[in-house]
Amino acid sequence: MNISVVIPVYNAESTLNIVLKAILPELMDGDQVIVADDRSDDDTARIAKETDAVEYFLSNHSTGAAGTRNMGASRARNEWILFIDSDAVPPIGWRKLLEEKMSGEYQGIQAVYGKDAPGSGASTYYKNYYYYYTFVKRINSTCVQGCATYFFAVRRNIFNELGGFD
Repeated sequence: MNISVVIPVYNAESTLNIVLKAILPELMDGDQVIVADDRSDDDTARIAKETDAVEYFLSNHSTGAAGTRNMGASRARNEWILFIDSDAVPPIGWRKLLEEKMSGEYQGIQAVYGKDAPGSGASTYYKNYYYYYTFVKRINSTCVQGCATYFFAVRRNIFNELGGFD
C-alpha cells in the first residue's frame, strides 16, 4: 500500500535532513514525499531539493501550520497521507508498524512519542514528556478527542471529506 508523506516545514534546515534520512530508506516504489514550505527564509528549500525523491512546494503566502499541511495534502496521490513534522524522527521500522494498521479497518493512525527524548535540552524533554503522557492517557480512554500531526496518517478520501485542517 502506497503512502504520500507530507512534511510541512518552516525554517527546518537543522532538522529536515535528519527526518528525510529516517523516512527515505523505508519508502517503497510508488510512495511520494512532499515537502510543503511555509515560506522559510533559511536553507530548508536547498535541503529539500537535494533529494530527487522529494517533491518541494513553496506556498504563495504564509499559511501557518494547518495551511501548509493542507497545501501538501492537496498534492498527495496515494490512498494514505502521512503527516510527519520536520522535527519528528520516526524510529527504524516505522513503515512496517504503520502498514500493519493501514491494512485494517482504520481511517486514521496516530503515533505517540516514546518515553525517551531524542534531544538534550529542557524544552525537548518537556515536549516529549507532555506528548508521551498526554497521548498515552487519551489512547486508554474510550474516545480520542483530537490528534497531533507530528506523525499522523489518514486515508486521503477521509481527509478530503473532512475538508483538511482548519
